[in-house]
Amino acid sequence: MLTLRNKIKNLDANVTLKMHEWVWKKKAIQTWLNNHGWSCSQWALIKYGGSWTLRKVVMHHQKKSINKVLEEASIKQGSTEMIKSYQKTVDTIMKSLTAKEIQEAKALTKEWNEQQPPQDVQSETAEKKGHKYAEEFAKEMWKQCGARVVVMAAWEDANGEVIVGA
Repeated sequence: MLTLRNKIKNLDANVTLKMHEWVWKKKAIQTWLNNHGWSCSQWALIKYGGSWTLRKVVMHHQKKSINKVLEEASIKQGSTEMIKSYQKTVDTIMKSLTAKEIQEAKALTKEWNEQQPPQDVQSETAEKKGHKYAEEFAKEMWKQCGARVVVMAAWEDANGEVIVGA
């Protein structure tokens, strides 16, 4: 069975090509395939779900410590400097954890992946991503099925208040 490349090379128009001409044409074909192989619309704009990692759990539980280290370095929340140094700060916090704290975080990671995270974590996710998830779902239903969807979402915020969004 011939590969696609060999099939293209064996076409009548390509049989008489010299080696350097074939290399040039092959690169042009590869570029075209890379540019036109998958359109962005075929990729999901939102990744639903996901799994918890040790790092994500530590980032959630050590949020105050991370912010404290950033404040001590005189880095303001939301600044470009904060974005640059956030992951390094998380690395520093992770290295400073004791073996017991790491074991606890690993246990939480396993628990959250097998069951679900606690209500406060779910509330944070709902506040940040709930509207975007619902909007993307409605758009995809229209695009794929021609169906109009109305979504009503309600969740508890970190203070325990019920938030309703449409």
